[in-house]
Amino acid sequence: MTKRTGGRIGTRALAVDNTGFAIRCTAGILALSAAVFAFAARAQDATIITSHGISTFGELKYPADFKHLDYVNPDAPKGGEISEWAPGGFDSMNPYSVKGRAGALASLPYESILTGTADEIGAAYCLLCSTMEYPEDRSWVIFNLRPEVRFADGTPMTAEDVVFSYNTFLTKGLTDFRTVFGEQVQSAEALDAHRVKFTFKPGIPTRDLPSDVGGLPILSKAQYEANKLDLEESSLTPFLGTGPYALDKMVNGTTLIYKRNPDYWGRDLPINIGTANFDMRSLFMNVEVMLRVADAGFAQQMRDFFAGLEPDCDDITIAEHKKRGTWLTRLRWTLAWFVVGVADYTVSRRLNFGLGEIDPETEV
Repeated sequence: MTKRTGGRIGTRALAVDNTGFAIRCTAGILALSAAVFAFAARAQDATIITSHGISTFGELKYPADFKHLDYVNPDAPKGGEISEWAPGGFDSMNPYSVKGRAGALASLPYESILTGTADEIGAAYCLLCSTMEYPEDRSWVIFNLRPEVRFADGTPMTAEDVVFSYNTFLTKGLTDFRTVFGEQVQSAEALDAHRVKFTFKPGIPTRDLPSDVGGLPILSKAQYEANKLDLEESSLTPFLGTGPYALDKMVNGTTLIYKRNPDYWGRDLPINIGTANFDMRSLFMNVEVMLRVADAGFAQQMRDFFAGLEPDCDDITIAEHKKRGTWLTRLRWTLAWFVVGVADYTVSRRLNFGLGEIDPETEV
């Protein structure tokens, strides 16, 4: 009897112990669940900013519904041609390589996700994106890309092109690109066809990073791979961009003509109203333009000189330029530049135009 009683007592004691264990486990689970829910609530409560731009210093000048920039004429006529002078020559259309000499305005055809304005410092507005999302600490940023963005050949731009451009500049870009991206950006990922996220490395200042990655030039992945281009190499084959202008004509390393794309995807965006008004932008890199203002008579002499050479000149295509640009020819170009531009720039004037000796006391 006593044993049975003891057994029952022992059983009850075991039951009490099991119940206490169950209560303690239940309390622990509830506490853990509460902590998880509290963390999730704090994460949800973290402020995520959705904006049409971002500023390093204070607030943006232009609101989300602005009509056009203050310093443009929204009714400016479209058309015509502007001809500009640029110094030197060129043997490349790749502005993102240390190899070769890139042509003037070689970066004109390319756009970035964000763009700045001429009347603000440290401000960047959505261009290839419609909005951007980022937390208050700016530890990451998501760009919501515009589905209507098109490259110059009419193909759509997607988040894949953005990630491709990032990885290309990270591995093959100039030192500035590699330094910023390599040391400060943790990852770039396409969330879907029109959303791309950049996450920044912890422990570094992030104030400028959303606008830094937003300033990345976007290239067409398909065109880059189809033409077997290399960002590190000098090339006369330009990359494909989304901008309002594209290369139209190249003449023998002296003339570049950019033509406005009549189907430019972004012509009606408020950030672009009143800009890109000329149909053509021509850049001439020759001696006549450099000296015309200083000496009208000499400029006329040069015009006559070049007119006499014109019948013997050929139109130089990109393919022909590559064919002629052998190592021996490039060596001759380099030596000619050294003699004229470094050793004695008056050599060409004496040889070609019969000017005689230059008085060192009156020579400027």
